[in-house]
Amino acid sequence: MRPQSTQYGLPLILEDLSGQVNKPTAYTDLYDRLRITCTPSSSSKDLLQLSFKLGSNGRAGADAVIDIPLKKFEGATISYAGGATPIPVEAYLRKVKGLSSRSPCRRFTASDSHSYTWSLVQSNPKDKSTQAWTCTQADSSAVVAEYTVNDSNVTGSTSAAVLTVEEHCSGIVLELLTTLTLVRHIAANKL
Repeated sequence: MRPQSTQYGLPLILEDLSGQVNKPTAYTDLYDRLRITCTPSSSSKDLLQLSFKLGSNGRAGADAVIDIPLKKFEGATISYAGGATPIPVEAYLRKVKGLSSRSPCRRFTASDSHSYTWSLVQSNPKDKSTQAWTCTQADSSAVVAEYTVNDSNVTGSTSAAVLTVEEHCSGIVLELLTTLTLVRHIAANKL
């Protein structure tokens, strides 16, 4: 899952042109180092399927797929290319102990064997699209990724949202993006 091997000393700055969860979008690095597309597709009106594809890696099919039943979140799965079977989201993306059961904060263990936690740090109740999320590494509490949805009143902005991933975490960028999509879905649907 390593999209790049060259180190530039700069975080990945992925612009999200739509900024809307569960909608088609592309995340493109400001410096053209990486592009990830997210495409919703479904053969059923009871299931939302999101497919993620890393740039032009020459491999057919998606690099990650999330299946979310629309009537309830239980039964949602995530699978990564090369993975044997889909993983139940509830086992992969766990609630953080000690927080309210309604909290959208979730913890997961990435392929690098570290645990990470996504936390909603800012939300505007009047405008549900205005949000800020941070992802911290559990061992050090260091922020490894941030996602901000731009205020629709900001003029001159070219992207609806930006995902910034520290360069040393570029090998798990797809896992960060898929789990971010899931926590945003959880928050948007109050699951």
